[in-house]
Amino acid sequence: MINLLVSMAILVLVASVAIVSLAPDDRARVLGGADLLASDLEHAQALSMVTPDDPIVVRIDALNDGYWLERRSEPDVAITRPDGTPYVVIFGSGDAATYTGVDLSIVAGADNAAVEFDAFGRLVTLSDAVFLFSMGEEDVWLSASSSTGFVSVALAAPVIEDEPDEPLDEGDGGILGGVLGGLLGGR
Repeated sequence: MINLLVSMAILVLVASVAIVSLAPDDRARVLGGADLLASDLEHAQALSMVTPDDPIVVRIDALNDGYWLERRSEPDVAITRPDGTPYVVIFGSGDAATYTGVDLSIVAGADNAAVEFDAFGRLVTLSDAVFLFSMGEEDVWLSASSSTGFVSVALAAPVIEDEPDEPLDEGDGGILGGVLGGLLGGR
């Protein structure tokens, strides 16, 4: 009987160590949450380029640490995934249960808590969208470039540039605009 009790105690000790070592740490959770949003931003970008007349908007819900994807024509109504469920992500529940405790906040560029891409995959705003994911002492930054739509995840804070005072003059296409203008006879 004593051998059985000693064996069970050792088994419980080994199991508790294994469970603790398998649980993701804070850095893994914030990186995972940032990667999940980055993936969904790229998905929204691709869908927006396919359907430019009704692009996909990523609506951030920082109060509940989550977001959802919606069509511009149907604000506040999540699109459906291929399995028929709404495309809603809340850290700590459902498919994002692993990311319990991850805080999501908007730092810059997400006007009205929304990120929207145009037909060319660029952000419709003139400034980059920047988000901070945090948990404990760990911070991870996600940014989406306004000019290219490129999404990146980093451990260091990105440089946040101020929004231009005026929109770019559409007539001034830079070098490429000058070349095309010359070829097309100034049209």
